[in-house]
Amino acid sequence: MKKSAILILFLNIIFPQGYVRDVSPFTVIVGDDEISQPFTGGLNQPDPRFIDWNEDGILDCFINDRDGYLQYWEGLAVVIPDTGFYFPQFEFVTKTFQDINVGTWFAFHDFDGDGDEDLLSHTPDSDNVSYWSNENGEFELVADELLDIDNLPVYGGQIVIPAIADIDEDGIIDYFIGDISGRLAYYKGHSFSNSVPQFELITSSFEDIQIVWTPGRHGANAVEFFDLDNDNDLDLIWGDFYQPGLFYLENYGTSTNPDFDDLLMITDFPQGTDFVTTGHNIARVVDFDLDGDGDMVVGVLSGAYGTEYLDNLYYFQNNGTGENWDYEMMTSRLLPGLDFISGTHPTLTTNCNSNAVEIWIGTDSDSANLNWNGSIYYLNNNGSAAEPALVGDGVKWFTQIGNNLVPAFFNFNNDGGEELFVGEFNGKLYKIDQYQDDPFFCIFGDPEADFLNIDLSGRATPSFGDIDQDDDDDLAVGDKNGVIHIYWNQGSADSAVFDSMSYLNIDIGDNASPCVLKNGHIIAGNEEGELYEITYLDSEELTAELRTDIPYMGRNLAPAALYWDGESEPDLVFGTHAGGLQYFRYDSTAVGIKEEFLPTSFTVSQPYPNPFNNQFSITIILEKRQMVDVQLIDIIGRNVQNIFNGELSIGKRNFSIKTDLPTGIYFLKIHTNERLLIRKIVLLK
Repeated sequence: MKKSAILILFLNIIFPQGYVRDVSPFTVIVGDDEISQPFTGGLNQPDPRFIDWNEDGILDCFINDRDGYLQYWEGLAVVIPDTGFYFPQFEFVTKTFQDINVGTWFAFHDFDGDGDEDLLSHTPDSDNVSYWSNENGEFELVADELLDIDNLPVYGGQIVIPAIADIDEDGIIDYFIGDISGRLAYYKGHSFSNSVPQFELITSSFEDIQIVWTPGRHGANAVEFFDLDNDNDLDLIWGDFYQPGLFYLENYGTSTNPDFDDLLMITDFPQGTDFVTTGHNIARVVDFDLDGDGDMVVGVLSGAYGTEYLDNLYYFQNNGTGENWDYEMMTSRLLPGLDFISGTHPTLTTNCNSNAVEIWIGTDSDSANLNWNGSIYYLNNNGSAAEPALVGDGVKWFTQIGNNLVPAFFNFNNDGGEELFVGEFNGKLYKIDQYQDDPFFCIFGDPEADFLNIDLSGRATPSFGDIDQDDDDDLAVGDKNGVIHIYWNQGSADSAVFDSMSYLNIDIGDNASPCVLKNGHIIAGNEEGELYEITYLDSEELTAELRTDIPYMGRNLAPAALYWDGESEPDLVFGTHAGGLQYFRYDSTAVGIKEEFLPTSFTVSQPYPNPFNNQFSITIILEKRQMVDVQLIDIIGRNVQNIFNGELSIGKRNFSIKTDLPTGIYFLKIHTNERLLIRKIVLLK
């Protein structure tokens, strides 16, 4: 039995950079369909915007998937056969465009009149508005609390999606934002000055519009203005939390004097398309096919009727004219990629007959399953190691177990077939025996609950591998509180005997999801989307190091390692909350992440004095505004004093810290949105 005190060291180390994102590393076929760009990561609640960012004459796509970061997809010139018109198609570039966090909404416009697109956005964790200036293609934050001309904060909301539009045709953009009572506030735009756009609150009840679709209810909304009937004034499209479609309000006024009547609104827009979703839809009207009328993309943010994490980005082509629209629904999944609904956890194994590589994917939940249980899917390599071709039939497995399903394989019985182990929401592990029915196929037995009587705090995430490098595989299990528990194999490679107690563990942040590599190291993701590499030391300690060679991919990061034949370094496959998969190919010649933005670093001084008596000082320098958490932890990783937790702006901050702790060795733990750093200090009295 192995028992040890645990020393948790968080080291700010940049690993050798050898990983490159690849959205199409090989062919992937599900059912009868070959998936274009399969490893783009999936979408859950997409909020789209379209501008020609790279100035090639084709509209590009930006997406906020409600995690605050901007995804950037480059537009492609794809012509519809026999028409000469363009069909919107996009190629994935990055999930963290310039590392900008736009909170819950964003909008582009050339506010300063210099010929490029600036950015207006929600300020995260507030009701404020941020303004970002475009300086030679790089956005710089100018204000995170935009004030109106009366020096009051412009309202930015948190559950509503505002719109910008020149409603009075004075050449200056105006700002509109709804509220939970179903009204629309109107801020008139004024001339750009003091390096920010100027707005004046005219009314909190624009045109006396009040849309409360179900009597007695109110909720979130999303608004968009566009001259849909081509009469030179702006009409209004409204998405409501309690409406499975869209509302359309025609402007009966003029380009300078709008006139809206919510009693005349169309409640089943776009008409004739049978467009019905779970609610809270957000429309963007753009002339994609360049035929002079407005086509439309609609993101489903999910509302009163549940969630929709698959069919959630609709494209409607306008086959009518500028004056009389005629919308045809072309697709409900405009952007390409694999998508298994929500909360993917991949694992790798080999087929028990063919030894071909298989990727198995567990998911959090599926509204089509009984009790919204999660499912397990698989993709089998029908190609070769040199030219893989992953094929899946789309069939769901083991839907009766529960939520947050996490698969792992291990040859427990040493019978030639790996058993399947499944972690689930309640923190337990299921064991499912696999049998070889040679020469045709492999079959699974019934799930057996309570493997090793493991019962963690929730969200058990298992992974097998030789952590202590003694030639037999051990078991690492993460839980919802962020702890990774190590269960040692006290048997042998031929006869596994696992200790039923975990005597060694480490905390990396909520929803820890580990993957044991061949060299015994553990890579593990967490709820914030951070990736740690954990090493077992000969002194029976665990060290955790934050990896910076892999960019942010999304929340609830779940890694898996794929070793192709003869490779010493694995390719990495990641699942996230968004429900897709992302693939990073190991390339020994790579010198960084291609076309991805690595998180901005922060600087922390050495504590002074060190050793200290009862007081010491540190300086923290931030290159951008972000949350900062500063703690003192003792030598076994316990938090012994909270020093600071809150948001800090760009610049230098000095901290003078007093403590009445006893003499000993301590660690100063500084955690920001994207990095974690430890400084060792010694207290002498």
